[in-house]
Amino acid sequence: MTPLSQQTCHIIESLLEKIDIAYRGRDDLDIVTLDEASSLLKRQEIELVKSVRSIIPSDYNVHTPYLGDEVVPKKIIRINSMSYLGPNDERLFTKAQYVPADMLLAYKAMATALKKDVGHPLLITSSYRSTTYQAIVFLSYLYRSDYDVAQTVRRVAIPGYSEHCTPMCLAFDFQTDRGQPSDDNPGDFALTQEYRWLLTHANEYGFHLSYPLSNAYGIIFEPWHWRYIPKSDS
Repeated sequence: MTPLSQQTCHIIESLLEKIDIAYRGRDDLDIVTLDEASSLLKRQEIELVKSVRSIIPSDYNVHTPYLGDEVVPKKIIRINSMSYLGPNDERLFTKAQYVPADMLLAYKAMATALKKDVGHPLLITSSYRSTTYQAIVFLSYLYRSDYDVAQTVRRVAIPGYSEHCTPMCLAFDFQTDRGQPSDDNPGDFALTQEYRWLLTHANEYGFHLSYPLSNAYGIIFEPWHWRYIPKSDS
């Protein structure tokens, strides 16, 4: 793999800084369109966002299926941020999320049952993402990985291959109210009561673990990532 040029790294950093400044304090970045992002960015930065879509996961031994690109759907519901305890018992909040109505109903039913059994709520940290936002997430993780493309492809799906971008095959990322998974140790979600409960009961509500240990896709173990399949389709 050819390392990214210094110029490309600078473009990524400039793009991420502009997006951060423009959307700081807002909760609609998840549904940003390419046209909306383009109004903030230079031509090279726009082309870079587009170029993420051209990455072929199988070139990096990741074999997730192509799910397609869709425009931001109109029939999604905004759900408010949720609170959790961070380091030193600091009260923090998740971002607001955007969710299809049927998936939201299934989540609410499952979260109610889980809380009754486990005694804790089940939080959502990610749901629907536009393909443009998925590209921005990819570039953010690429920056955090010191521009290791192979590592990033195993951690963040390419737009068109992401279960966060396709309402017909949409996934939630879950979190406990104690802040698990954390950025420093994302696998710690697998040690929680919530994860053990999900393994036993999530399928009853249409949720399925997308990337278990040693999965055939080449994706890292993601105990927090659960795909929703309506019962009539499963």
